[in-house]
Amino acid sequence: LRKDPERYIPEWGRKYGDLFMVRMPMIGEAAVVTSPDLARRILVNKASCYQKKSRSYGVLRILMGEGLVTSEGDLWKTQRKLVQPAFHPRRLDALFSMKAERVNAMVDELRASAHSGHSVDLVPLLSRLTLDIISRAMFSSDSQGMARDVSHHISTLNEWALRALRHPWLLILPRKLPLPGTNEMRQSLGEMERIVTDIIRERRAHPGDHDDLLTMLLAACEEETGRGMSDTQLRDEVMTMYVAGHETTANAMAWILYLVSTHPEVEARLHEEIDANFPDGTPSLEDLASFPYVRQVIDESLRLYPTIWSLGRCCTEAHELGGYHIPVGTNFLIPTFHFHWNEDVWENARAFDPDRFSPERRPP
Repeated sequence: LRKDPERYIPEWGRKYGDLFMVRMPMIGEAAVVTSPDLARRILVNKASCYQKKSRSYGVLRILMGEGLVTSEGDLWKTQRKLVQPAFHPRRLDALFSMKAERVNAMVDELRASAHSGHSVDLVPLLSRLTLDIISRAMFSSDSQGMARDVSHHISTLNEWALRALRHPWLLILPRKLPLPGTNEMRQSLGEMERIVTDIIRERRAHPGDHDDLLTMLLAACEEETGRGMSDTQLRDEVMTMYVAGHETTANAMAWILYLVSTHPEVEARLHEEIDANFPDGTPSLEDLASFPYVRQVIDESLRLYPTIWSLGRCCTEAHELGGYHIPVGTNFLIPTFHFHWNEDVWENARAFDPDRFSPERRPP
């Protein structure tokens, strides 16, 4: 299952049905959900009966604390209220010109490589671009050199996370043991937390005039109590944006560019739409509404290659699900990629077809 989930999960789903048990090393039994309807019940309708107690969330909590991705319950609700205003469309529009500037700089690099005939590995280039944008959006003037300083640490944390997911025993043994990659992870995590905490404390002491996400998060407070986020909460949210938002975004962009480059008819339609609606200059956030086919291409790319291939949950309240009694403590594996590739849901599911997200065909 761990080596080839895209083969075995669909195969076992056809053989054993919408809900079946597997035994996983170091974890024990887990229920695998292959029905979109049952997944919706777990994640939406019966969400209060489940917690984020899977191994993957355990790994993420080590790296980014109790941010929006890993927290739940009342803490998640409070944090979401505090963080959400920072991502209001007006705020994102203010950051759009900076993002466009960084993208244009990368395009210039690619043009130079094309003229020289050199091949380019896009993944590290997109990873650097994403890290630069996150640093500039979060810290504005404090970001000079920030992306360069944290790049190595983020790579170390990501490498350890993948290793821990493949080898669960790394999570059981004390992290002070000199295990493969663990010392490097602890050093990089400590350095990342120190860098972020120092910036937060400096900004509290000398607020200045910064138009960035950190300023918004520092100013956010609960309506009922007037209480804002502590330094630890702020650090966890910043670490979440770096760890959870960096590699996933870079990989998504890499898959989009790969799919477009291997489908010339899609590339031609993209050029046609962009040239017709915005032939010159840099578009604003509002202008993006004029590019429906661009949106379709992004949605179809994420359907084929989701940034998160599975979700984990643990049952905390006994109930019925799909005709089965689910006892407390049952672990669930929800393979999102399986729903995206399910022929019962999507016609010709493994084909790249952006028109399946057109207004006429878009699923409800």
